[in-house]
Amino acid sequence: MKNLNKSKRSCIVLALVLSCFFACKKENKWEGVCVTPHDIGTVSMNPVKNNILKYEVLVNTEKALDVYIKYWIDRKDDLDSINEKQFYYSQVSKNKKEHQILLMNLKQNTAYKYVVVAQNDNCKSYSDEKEFKTNSIPYYLPFNHPKTDSTLVKNVFKGYMSSHSLDIPGYLFLIDNDMDLVWYHEVPRSIKVANWTDQNTVLTILSVNATKYTRGEEIAEFDLKGNILFRTQKGAKGDKGLDKILHHEIRHDNDNNIMALTYEEEVYDLTSVGGTAEELIIGDGIIIIDKEGNKVWEWSVFDVMDPVTYPGIMDKRKDWFHANSLWQDENGDFLISFRTTNQVWKIDGESGELIWKLGGEDGDFNLPDSLKFYGQHAAHINSQGDLMLLDNGLSDSIPKVKSFTIDETNMTATPQINFAMPKEFYSGVKGCAYLLDNEYVMFCSSDKRRVYYFDLDGNYLGQLETSYKLYRAEYMDEMYDSSEYVK
Repeated sequence: MKNLNKSKRSCIVLALVLSCFFACKKENKWEGVCVTPHDIGTVSMNPVKNNILKYEVLVNTEKALDVYIKYWIDRKDDLDSINEKQFYYSQVSKNKKEHQILLMNLKQNTAYKYVVVAQNDNCKSYSDEKEFKTNSIPYYLPFNHPKTDSTLVKNVFKGYMSSHSLDIPGYLFLIDNDMDLVWYHEVPRSIKVANWTDQNTVLTILSVNATKYTRGEEIAEFDLKGNILFRTQKGAKGDKGLDKILHHEIRHDNDNNIMALTYEEEVYDLTSVGGTAEELIIGDGIIIIDKEGNKVWEWSVFDVMDPVTYPGIMDKRKDWFHANSLWQDENGDFLISFRTTNQVWKIDGESGELIWKLGGEDGDFNLPDSLKFYGQHAAHINSQGDLMLLDNGLSDSIPKVKSFTIDETNMTATPQINFAMPKEFYSGVKGCAYLLDNEYVMFCSSDKRRVYYFDLDGNYLGQLETSYKLYRAEYMDEMYDSSEYVK
C-alpha cells in the first residue's frame, strides 16, 4: 500500500513537472531564467562615428546563442509598466558567439540602463545592469531644436514620423510620439524623396544638385544601420536599367521591385496648333527596376494620350501633366496623382491601359464641386482601403484632407474623410496627408515647414515645427520587427 501511494505521488510530481514544462513554453522559447546561466562574456559599448543616436554593443558568448539588448531610460519616476513604454529592445543577433548589436531609438542627452539577454530554445540569461548616456545632437544637424506648440501632440500616435531634409548633405529622420528625434542618418547627397518601406528600409531619390527639389538621377536603399542595400544611377546599365530622370516618388511595388516616377521627353510636330515641327514635350512615366538594377516595366503618359490633340498643349508642353505621387494597389494597378489636371488616374499594372480618372474637368466619377481637389499630392490607399490625398487647395488657398471609397462597378466615389484646415497652414506645392492609427490625420505643410495633427473630424490638435525644408512626412508603425522577443 505504501508503495502504491509512493507511485501515485511520483505520478503527481511528474504531471506537475510536465504541466510546468508546457505552461512555461511560448513559441518554442522559455520565459524563465536559466537555472545554470548562459556564459555572457565580455560586453563593450561604443558610439557610432558621426551619430550620437546609435551605439554599437559587442558581446561574446561561450556558445552560439541568440542575443539582444533590453534597455530603458534611467528615470525612475517615469516608468510605465502597464504599456511597457519604458523598455526598448534591439534587433536579435542570432546563433552566434560574437555579436555586434546596434542600439537605436535613442534620445539625445539622456541616461540609459541596459542588460544583455542571451537565450536558446530552453531558457534565457541576463547580464548585470549597465549604463550609458547619449550626447546632445550636433549643432549642424537640421533637426537640432524642433518645437511643438501643443502638448496634445505628444503621444497622439503609437509609431514614428519620418521625414528628410533637402540640402547637401541630406538627413533622414525618425521622430517618436514624444516628438523627440530618435534616429537619423546622413547622406552625402540631396535627398529628393524618401519612403520608409514595410521591410524597415528607406528608399531614396538622390541628386548632387540641391536646387531641383524633387528631381534626381540616383536611387539608394538604406537599412537602419545606414548600410546601402541597393544603389543605381542613371545610365548605369544603359537603356536596360535606369535611363531617365526620376522625380517625386519612389516605393517598393508588390513584387519588391522599385517603382518610381520619371520624366518622359518626346518630340512632336505641333505645327497644326501653332508650334514647330519638332517641339519637345515633357510628360511623366513609371519605371520599375529590380534589385539588380534591371528595368522590368515602364509606362508613359504618351502611351495613353496624344499631345497633338490635347487642348492647350503649346502652353503645357514643358510640364504636360506634372505627376507627383505613385501608388500600387493590391491588384497591381497604379494610382498616379497629376497636379496640373487636378486628377488621380488608375493605370492597369500589366497593359498600361488608362482605367479611370478621378477629379478634374473630364473625370469618370460624378464628383460635385465640393469634393473636387486642386493641386493635390500624396494620393494613396489608406489603412481603411480608401483613396486618400492632400487637397492643396490651389483654387482657394485652403488645404483640405479627403478620402474616398471607390466603387468601380457603379463608378462612385463616396467621401469618408473631408475637412478643411486653417488657411494659414496652406502649402501651395508639395506636402501630404496620412492617416495615423485610424484615429488621426497628419498633414505636412512643406511651405510652413510644419507637421500638423488633427482628429478625423478636423479638430486641430497641435503642430511640430522643423528647422529644415520638408517635402513629405510619413508614418511608420515600428522601426523593426520586435515580435521575436519573449518579454
